[in-house]
Amino acid sequence: MNIYEVIYWGSPGKRDKEDTIYLIRADNFSDAIGITQQFAKPKDHGGESSPLPSVIYEIGQDLSVGLETFPRVLRGPYFDKAFNFGWRYWDRRAEDGSETDVWHEKKLTERPPDNDFGCGKA
Repeated sequence: MNIYEVIYWGSPGKRDKEDTIYLIRADNFSDAIGITQQFAKPKDHGGESSPLPSVIYEIGQDLSVGLETFPRVLRGPYFDKAFNFGWRYWDRRAEDGSETDVWHEKKLTERPPDNDFGCGKA
């Protein structure tokens, strides 16, 4: 299993100063999205049910040896500035900057757009 940060730009009440983040254990990034959408509450997403996240960071592998080894939300939502420390990631941003429903994997050698290193819409 892998560990992912599933990130939505902005947060309730703080708008663009913080992002809404979930820490997820899942087999792959698309399962992480599904788990997040299943547990996300509309109050944390401007009243929207099952919103699509803005970006997914693959942080690493879950090496825990506990009894719980199934896919799940490990933490969240929490509200902080999302920051990519060079992890593999997926986003759904089109060339014109708009968000689409198509996910694009980014290589570690590609520098993300400026706002992917800090708060989503700083």
